Amino acid sequence: MASEFNGKPFNLTKTQKDAIGFLVNKGMGLIAHGVGVGKTHSLLVATVANMQKGWTKRPVFIVPKSTMRMWESTMKSMFP
Repeated sequence: MASEFNGKPFNLTKTQKDAIGFLVNKGMGLIAHGVGVGKTHSLLVATVANMQKGWTKRPVFIVPKSTMRMWESTMKSMFP
């Protein structure tokens, strides 16, 4: 995972860490936090953690077309 995101140091918040822990321990779930809380980052980190553990091989993200470029950009920035 990159140490910077958009030129700023990247640190996960407690809310993001809790969401990641929930997804990794349960293996599935829904994150329904508000706008700007960090759902995208949480989902990406949880997915990579599950891939590293061998629990998932080919994850699929279903996102609205309007957010597709943001997701692509975020993935490339977080995991170069």
